[in-house]
Amino acid sequence: EWWGGILTAPVTASGNFVKKGGIDWSRPANLSYSGDTVIESGNLAFQSGGTSLPGTGRVVLANGTGLNLNGTSASISQLDVTGNATLTGGTLAVTQSLTGSGTLTNSGNLDLSGVTTISPTVSLSTTGTLTLPTGAWSVKRLILNGVIQRAGVTVTAITHPGLVTGAGTITALEDIPIPTGLSATTTLGQIALTWNAIPGVTSYAVRRSTTPGG
Repeated sequence: EWWGGILTAPVTASGNFVKKGGIDWSRPANLSYSGDTVIESGNLAFQSGGTSLPGTGRVVLANGTGLNLNGTSASISQLDVTGNATLTGGTLAVTQSLTGSGTLTNSGNLDLSGVTTISPTVSLSTTGTLTLPTGAWSVKRLILNGVIQRAGVTVTAITHPGLVTGAGTITALEDIPIPTGLSATTTLGQIALTWNAIPGVTSYAVRRSTTPGG
Protein backbone atom coordinates (compact mmCIF):
# COMPACT_ATOMS: atom_id res chain seq x y z
CA GLU A 1 0.00 0.00 0.00
CA TRP A 2 1.14 3.56 -0.77
CA TRP A 3 -0.42 6.64 0.77
CA GLY A 4 1.14 9.55 -1.08
CA GLY A 5 4.18 11.51 -2.19
CA ILE A 6 6.77 10.59 -4.82
CA LEU A 7 7.76 6.97 -4.99
CA THR A 8 11.55 6.71 -5.50
CA ALA A 9 12.57 3.42 -3.90
CA PRO A 10 12.30 0.23 -6.00
CA VAL A 11 9.21 -1.89 -5.41
CA THR A 12 9.20 -5.58 -6.37
CA ALA A 13 6.30 -7.78 -5.31
CA SER A 14 3.99 -10.56 -6.40
CA GLY A 15 0.85 -9.08 -4.85
CA ASN A 16 -1.32 -6.05 -5.53
CA PHE A 17 -0.26 -2.41 -5.60
CA VAL A 18 -2.85 -0.37 -3.66
CA LYS A 19 -2.84 3.40 -3.99
CA LYS A 20 -4.47 5.11 -1.00
CA GLY A 21 -3.67 8.83 -1.08
CA GLY A 22 -1.81 11.78 -2.63
CA ILE A 23 -0.15 11.57 -6.04
CA ASP A 24 2.38 8.87 -6.89
CA TRP A 25 4.97 9.01 -9.62
CA SER A 26 6.59 5.83 -10.82
CA ARG A 27 10.19 6.45 -11.81
CA PRO A 28 12.02 4.23 -14.34
CA ALA A 29 12.40 0.58 -13.26
CA ASN A 30 10.93 1.27 -9.83
CA LEU A 31 7.74 -0.75 -10.00
CA SER A 32 7.71 -4.49 -10.55
CA TYR A 33 4.70 -6.48 -9.40
CA SER A 34 2.34 -9.05 -10.89
CA GLY A 35 -0.95 -8.35 -9.16
CA ASP A 36 -3.69 -5.79 -9.54
CA THR A 37 -3.32 -2.01 -9.48
CA VAL A 38 -5.97 -0.65 -7.13
CA ILE A 39 -6.42 3.13 -6.90
CA GLU A 40 -8.56 3.78 -3.84
CA SER A 41 -7.85 7.50 -3.45
CA GLY A 42 -6.24 10.35 -5.36
CA ASN A 43 -4.33 9.98 -8.61
CA LEU A 44 -1.64 7.56 -9.70
CA ALA A 45 0.74 9.02 -12.27
CA PHE A 46 3.70 7.54 -14.10
CA GLN A 47 6.78 9.52 -15.00
CA SER A 48 7.35 9.92 -18.71
CA GLY A 49 9.77 7.23 -19.86
CA GLY A 50 9.26 5.20 -16.69
CA THR A 51 7.69 1.86 -16.05
CA SER A 52 3.97 1.51 -16.49
CA LEU A 53 1.50 -1.20 -15.43
CA PRO A 54 1.91 -4.98 -15.25
CA GLY A 55 -0.10 -6.60 -18.01
CA THR A 56 -1.26 -9.59 -15.99
CA GLY A 57 -3.52 -7.80 -13.53
CA ARG A 58 -6.55 -5.55 -13.29
CA VAL A 59 -6.70 -1.82 -12.80
CA VAL A 60 -9.42 -0.82 -10.35
CA LEU A 61 -10.45 2.84 -10.26
CA ALA A 62 -12.53 3.94 -7.28
CA ASN A 63 -14.74 7.02 -7.17
CA GLY A 64 -12.85 10.30 -7.55
CA THR A 65 -9.57 8.68 -8.61
CA GLY A 66 -7.42 9.04 -11.71
CA LEU A 67 -4.75 7.22 -13.69
CA ASN A 68 -2.24 9.38 -15.59
CA LEU A 69 0.00 7.34 -17.88
CA ASN A 70 1.96 10.51 -18.73
CA GLY A 71 2.90 9.53 -22.25
CA THR A 72 3.52 5.85 -21.51
CA SER A 73 1.65 2.85 -22.94
CA ALA A 74 0.25 0.00 -20.89
CA SER A 75 -1.62 -3.24 -21.56
CA ILE A 76 -3.82 -4.73 -18.84
CA SER A 77 -6.31 -7.58 -18.67
CA GLN A 78 -9.23 -5.78 -17.02
CA LEU A 79 -10.28 -2.22 -16.26
CA ASP A 80 -12.80 -2.02 -13.43
CA VAL A 81 -14.40 1.41 -12.99
CA THR A 82 -16.18 1.32 -9.64
CA GLY A 83 -16.82 5.09 -9.44
CA ASN A 84 -16.37 8.28 -11.41
CA ALA A 85 -12.72 8.22 -12.50
CA THR A 86 -10.32 9.64 -15.11
CA LEU A 87 -7.77 8.27 -17.59
CA THR A 88 -5.23 10.71 -19.02
CA GLY A 89 -1.87 11.08 -20.68
CA GLY A 90 -1.13 7.91 -22.62
CA THR A 91 -2.42 4.71 -24.20
CA LEU A 92 -4.19 2.04 -22.17
CA ALA A 93 -4.96 -1.23 -23.97
CA VAL A 94 -7.46 -3.52 -22.24
CA THR A 95 -7.23 -7.13 -23.42
CA GLN A 96 -10.16 -8.86 -21.69
CA SER A 97 -12.89 -6.75 -20.09
CA LEU A 98 -14.17 -3.29 -19.17
CA THR A 99 -16.38 -3.57 -16.09
CA GLY A 100 -17.92 -1.49 -13.33
CA SER A 101 -20.80 0.85 -12.67
CA GLY A 102 -19.04 4.24 -12.69
CA THR A 103 -18.16 6.81 -15.34
CA LEU A 104 -14.71 6.77 -16.95
CA THR A 105 -13.64 10.15 -18.34
CA ASN A 106 -10.90 9.54 -20.90
CA SER A 107 -8.65 12.20 -22.41
CA GLY A 108 -5.93 9.74 -23.43
CA ASN A 109 -6.13 6.74 -25.74
CA LEU A 110 -8.38 3.91 -24.56
CA ASP A 111 -7.89 0.80 -26.69
CA LEU A 112 -10.64 -1.77 -26.17
CA SER A 113 -9.99 -3.65 -29.41
CA GLY A 114 -9.00 -6.84 -27.58
CA VAL A 115 -11.81 -7.07 -25.03
CA THR A 116 -14.50 -9.73 -25.02
CA THR A 117 -16.66 -8.04 -22.38
CA ILE A 118 -17.91 -4.47 -21.96
CA SER A 119 -20.26 -4.06 -19.03
CA PRO A 120 -23.52 -2.28 -19.93
CA THR A 121 -23.43 -0.65 -16.48
CA VAL A 122 -20.29 1.40 -17.14
CA SER A 123 -20.47 4.89 -18.68
CA LEU A 124 -17.86 6.46 -20.96
CA SER A 125 -16.97 10.10 -21.57
CA THR A 126 -14.09 10.65 -23.97
CA THR A 127 -12.23 13.52 -25.57
CA GLY A 128 -9.36 11.21 -26.46
CA THR A 129 -9.33 8.21 -28.78
CA LEU A 130 -11.66 5.28 -28.19
CA THR A 131 -10.82 2.07 -30.08
CA LEU A 132 -13.69 -0.40 -30.26
CA PRO A 133 -13.57 -4.19 -30.63
CA THR A 134 -15.42 -5.93 -33.43
CA GLY A 135 -19.11 -6.33 -32.71
CA ALA A 136 -22.00 -4.30 -31.32
CA TRP A 137 -21.50 -2.99 -27.79
CA SER A 138 -23.51 -0.99 -25.28
CA VAL A 139 -22.64 1.18 -22.30
CA LYS A 140 -24.93 2.87 -19.82
CA ARG A 141 -24.21 6.42 -20.99
CA LEU A 142 -21.90 7.81 -23.66
CA ILE A 143 -20.43 11.31 -24.07
CA LEU A 144 -18.10 12.14 -26.99
CA ASN A 145 -16.17 15.41 -26.98
CA GLY A 146 -18.63 16.76 -24.45
CA VAL A 147 -21.63 15.89 -26.64
CA ILE A 148 -24.20 13.59 -25.06
CA GLN A 149 -25.07 10.62 -27.27
CA ARG A 150 -28.77 9.80 -27.19
CA ALA A 151 -29.85 6.34 -26.15
CA GLY A 152 -29.98 3.86 -29.04
CA VAL A 153 -27.93 5.98 -31.46
CA THR A 154 -25.14 3.90 -33.03
CA VAL A 155 -21.63 5.35 -32.82
CA THR A 156 -18.86 4.10 -35.14
CA ALA A 157 -15.52 5.16 -36.55
CA ILE A 158 -17.48 6.50 -39.52
CA THR A 159 -19.84 8.69 -37.48
CA HIS A 160 -17.02 10.04 -35.30
CA PRO A 161 -13.75 9.85 -37.29
CA GLY A 162 -10.60 10.65 -35.35
CA LEU A 163 -12.36 10.16 -32.04
CA VAL A 164 -13.62 6.58 -32.44
CA THR A 165 -11.60 3.89 -34.21
CA GLY A 166 -11.91 0.15 -34.68
CA ALA A 167 -14.42 -2.11 -36.41
CA GLY A 168 -17.12 -2.19 -33.77
CA THR A 169 -20.14 -0.10 -32.84
CA ILE A 170 -21.26 1.32 -29.50
CA THR A 171 -24.55 2.71 -28.25
CA ALA A 172 -25.78 4.27 -25.02
CA LEU A 173 -28.56 2.49 -23.16
CA GLU A 174 -29.67 5.58 -21.24
CA ASP A 175 -29.91 9.29 -21.90
CA ILE A 176 -28.01 11.62 -19.60
CA PRO A 177 -30.35 12.66 -16.77
CA ILE A 178 -31.54 16.20 -16.18
CA PRO A 179 -29.29 17.89 -13.58
CA THR A 180 -30.66 17.89 -10.05
CA GLY A 181 -30.34 20.44 -7.28
CA LEU A 182 -31.04 23.48 -9.44
CA SER A 183 -31.14 26.70 -7.40
CA ALA A 184 -31.13 30.39 -8.23
CA THR A 185 -29.61 33.31 -6.34
CA THR A 186 -30.61 36.83 -7.35
CA THR A 187 -28.46 39.93 -7.15
CA LEU A 188 -28.90 43.34 -8.71
CA GLY A 189 -29.52 42.71 -12.41
CA GLN A 190 -28.28 39.10 -12.25
CA ILE A 191 -29.45 35.58 -11.48
CA ALA A 192 -26.80 32.98 -10.56
CA LEU A 193 -27.75 29.35 -11.22
CA THR A 194 -26.13 26.32 -9.60
CA TRP A 195 -26.82 22.59 -9.97
CA ASN A 196 -25.29 19.21 -9.26
CA ALA A 197 -22.68 18.26 -11.85
CA ILE A 198 -23.22 15.18 -14.02
CA PRO A 199 -20.08 12.99 -14.29
CA GLY A 200 -18.43 13.25 -17.71
CA VAL A 201 -20.48 16.27 -18.87
CA THR A 202 -18.22 19.21 -19.74
CA SER A 203 -20.80 21.84 -20.73
CA TYR A 204 -24.46 22.66 -20.26
CA ALA A 205 -27.03 24.55 -22.33
CA VAL A 206 -29.15 26.93 -20.24
CA ARG A 207 -32.40 28.15 -21.75
CA ARG A 208 -35.13 30.38 -20.37
CA SER A 209 -38.87 30.63 -20.92
CA THR A 210 -41.72 32.77 -19.71
CA THR A 211 -43.77 29.65 -18.97
CA PRO A 212 -43.00 26.63 -16.75
CA GLY A 213 -41.55 23.78 -18.81
CA GLY A 214 -41.38 25.98 -21.89
